Amino acid sequence: MQNFYKSISFLFMALMLPLVGCINDDSLCDKDEEVLPGEGIAIEFSLTTSRPIKSSTRALITPSGVAQDGSLAENYLDLDNLTFLLFDDKQELLQIISPYVEADNSISYIKYRVTAFISDPYFLHATNPQLTFSIVVLGNYQGLTPERFGFAKGMNLVDLFDHTKVGTFAMPISNNWGNSWIPSIYPGGNGQQRGFIPMAGMQTFTVDVSDLRASTPGSPLVISTDTNGKDINMLRALAKIEVVDKIGFVNNTQPDKNNRSWIEKVELIGHSTRGSIFPTLAQWNRTGNPFETQYVRTVSIPSDNNYIGAQPTNGFTTENENATVNFFDDVAATELRSEDNCQVFSCYLTEYNPNERGTAYPMWMRLTVHGPGTGQTASTFYRLEPAPYTENVPGDLLSILRNNIYRYEITGIGTAVDLDLIVDDWSSHETIWNYSDNPGMTNDGYLTWTLSPDITINTTDAEVIIGNNATLTGAFAFDEPKGGKWIATFAPEGETENDAFMFIDENGDKVSSISGDIDGEHDIIKIVANFSPATFDRKARLIFTVQTFDGRTISADVLDDAKYGKHNYFTIIQNASL
Repeated sequence: MQNFYKSISFLFMALMLPLVGCINDDSLCDKDEEVLPGEGIAIEFSLTTSRPIKSSTRALITPSGVAQDGSLAENYLDLDNLTFLLFDDKQELLQIISPYVEADNSISYIKYRVTAFISDPYFLHATNPQLTFSIVVLGNYQGLTPERFGFAKGMNLVDLFDHTKVGTFAMPISNNWGNSWIPSIYPGGNGQQRGFIPMAGMQTFTVDVSDLRASTPGSPLVISTDTNGKDINMLRALAKIEVVDKIGFVNNTQPDKNNRSWIEKVELIGHSTRGSIFPTLAQWNRTGNPFETQYVRTVSIPSDNNYIGAQPTNGFTTENENATVNFFDDVAATELRSEDNCQVFSCYLTEYNPNERGTAYPMWMRLTVHGPGTGQTASTFYRLEPAPYTENVPGDLLSILRNNIYRYEITGIGTAVDLDLIVDDWSSHETIWNYSDNPGMTNDGYLTWTLSPDITINTTDAEVIIGNNATLTGAFAFDEPKGGKWIATFAPEGETENDAFMFIDENGDKVSSISGDIDGEHDIIKIVANFSPATFDRKARLIFTVQTFDGRTISADVLDDAKYGKHNYFTIIQNASL
């Protein structure tokens, strides 16, 4: 597996729009320093959606030196949906400027040119030979209520990037197209607030005062040049997951669906509910250089975010359905794969930190695979726990970061599945992963129960009802993945307490989970009810997962389809007291 980090940045170019030095009825004006009508400086700067990889702020460099450009919709900036904030050398807000912006449509919305005429005492009354100032750009924020920023003269960058205050936005669940959110250069859908990908960028400039004062509206001072690398690089506030169907692609041709399997549907289960328009300020000053857009290394989770998710089951409750995000057929991404033309499924999501989530609601991917020529489908869950590998030893889990593409290339489906993961910063680094092996059981390995007068099994609903003093004993045998472990846990339902059911370990002690090695040999589990019956039925799902030798976790179905149909787990029940 390969992991590519690919960068993005945004180049704004524009013509000029004269600006009087204040906004909002002089709310940002300094009454003590007058600026004469028509007095000001003119500057021209750039933004880019595909920053050159020579940037000094980026430690990871693409081996090929070629960045991946986004699609038109991933690069697009709505020119009526931009805010430009001007800060002085103390990082305090001077004013909101209103420049003229022109997009260069001939290169897929990658470049824009911006020209502004600025009347402000900070520039016109300067006494030092040089001035330092910063420009922050907020893009595609329509519907994100940017008013919560509370822009005011003197506001500093720390306040602007404060994640208890900063403008946030909802996870883009759907724009009413197959329950998949698809960015578009045309606003459309949900009141036109979610057609674009929200973005933000920043750059700090130091220029000679004499050059500023020599500028005119007809001859602005160009402060973004090829030699100074001072573009304002826009960073997407969303991440992207791509799943590439490479199962049946041979010699660059579409699969023969009569003879080969193919992916029919991809779903993401579990995600953050909200994202922030800006990362934390520390992410844009990691090198100690002046503040500027940098590719983030840690998540920036806003204060109003929640996590929702679900353990994989045969069906989902209404609450859990809110955690499911459908991937869409990404035609634009498929067209970029000219080397193999493989079909790409995609979804966009806000940042996610696996270390804050715990294990109660992990993030899962569900693949639905269509069998060759049969019309039958089967679904498999994979827990998303990507981590960099060195000689097959996993490192720390990767967070889902803004402006990153997480790409899974599916090269096989069956008892030995190959999942190639590429993490791609929309330019740069390559790391190797190996993802292989589905959970597999021996020929007689499906979970079977030892019956007794206090044990009742309902095969229709895969329910096992146990008496108050009964010990439920089951046997099963995994033979794949080699060198892995199996883990059994309970997922309580309804009013059921977390410890209503317990496992009995080899020492006779009650434990909340139990595990063992995958070696092809039969293992035994014992389960007891931990309390006397209540006024309600206690219920808990018996969840099995397997952990591969390299630390990944995959859901496991231990039920015999011939007896229990399409159920993926047993439900353990203790009846209510009579």
